[in-house]
Amino acid sequence: SLERYTDYYFAVAGINSLGIGYLSASSEVVFTAVLGRPYPPAAPIITNVTASSMRVSWDEPESYDVNITGYSIQLAQGIHGSFRLVHNSSDTLCELTGLSGREIYRVRIIALSTVYPSAPGDPAWVTTLPPKV
Repeated sequence: SLERYTDYYFAVAGINSLGIGYLSASSEVVFTAVLGRPYPPAAPIITNVTASSMRVSWDEPESYDVNITGYSIQLAQGIHGSFRLVHNSSDTLCELTGLSGREIYRVRIIALSTVYPSAPGDPAWVTTLPPKV
């Protein structure tokens, strides 16, 4: 069992029929245990794309001992645009509206818990349809 807020390091030693070899030098910090942080959701699934809207759905990530309380949906416009919060949801489905036609968007999800948010999940890429003339 890991302790919260504890840095963990690793070292390796060979073992064979002659015994145990020397221990390697210790690694850099491999990770710090932060219990209460959910895993990031996988890239969302984008459907029902129009010139001004899209439906976004995703699977709930593994939570283990973490109580997931909701999700933040982030959107970035264009290839280099910054992500911004566009919707909070307690469900794993939402409709994004007010989009521009014939535009590239990236959508990612963050799982929320009572303690910490997850890291952002991988983004899904989508191009909206051309506007109707």
